[in-house]
Amino acid sequence: MDPHDYLDAAAESLKEVKGETYDVLDVGKPETTDEAVELSQVINKITPIVANTIEFRIAEYLNENMDLPDGARWERQDPEFPDVVLKGIDGGEPGIEIKAWYPLSTEMTGRFRETQRHLQDGLTKIAILAWLPEWVIYGEPQIVDVFVDDALEVAQSRDDKYHDPPQYLVMEPQDTSNRTRNLQQSNVRGHRFQEDDEERIEEAEQLTEDLALKTDEYDSSFEYHRKLGRLYSEFEYRQESNFAKLARLKHTPLDDFDDKVMNSLFAGRTIVDWRSAIRQEDENATRTCSMEISASKSRWIRTS
Repeated sequence: MDPHDYLDAAAESLKEVKGETYDVLDVGKPETTDEAVELSQVINKITPIVANTIEFRIAEYLNENMDLPDGARWERQDPEFPDVVLKGIDGGEPGIEIKAWYPLSTEMTGRFRETQRHLQDGLTKIAILAWLPEWVIYGEPQIVDVFVDDALEVAQSRDDKYHDPPQYLVMEPQDTSNRTRNLQQSNVRGHRFQEDDEERIEEAEQLTEDLALKTDEYDSSFEYHRKLGRLYSEFEYRQESNFAKLARLKHTPLDDFDDKVMNSLFAGRTIVDWRSAIRQEDENATRTCSMEISASKSRWIRTS
């Protein structure tokens, strides 16, 4: 097997963790509906802990469930990209970037900023693991569903969606390959045009035309980005804080996964219904839902 085969096998294996519960922590059952309302508003705060645990557990899971050659092993690496890599095989190191998603939050808030340049070998996947507490707002984290896709395809959707000079610049990092590993840069950034004077707007559009910058096709080459740098240096831009959010990439398979998760049943209701109920402005609905679930004698109804 070559590295791509191992990566494909890992992607298939990851889909089997759907329904798994991780004993990283156990949020206690609320004693009253008022306490349930309060807990529902803050449970997402544990996402970073859950995410780190998932990364460790995924590496362990792949090592236990894949047929690997002697000396080969999946390892978590932090803070380097991607989160887990397969070491000890010839031909390259397959890797998986893992994003934990708590679907009761407002949207899929994780970001994916890795440059296309680093993904051209096709040896990186992105995996999104949607999780909820096993009893909706308390209990141990449970994997609701799993999404796996080629990281390069996700990056291409991102860049094609945002790229629109002079109005929006997707800026690649400079060539930092000669730097030590900890100083190398690999994240792209998004910058939105800030000029509002008509003359300046026309100048920017003219420079875009003079530089032969393509507005309908993204180019990650250093030469193309030197041209984008002309626009960035001569006109006013601001860095876009929402750039590369997973929920906004317009990547069709990812959007389909979002819809699938939100419309899936968990504890007797769709997740989108739960999300609507626990928002701060709908406390009465949260109380009603918590009373419905707590109707079981000792535990709330678990996902089927």
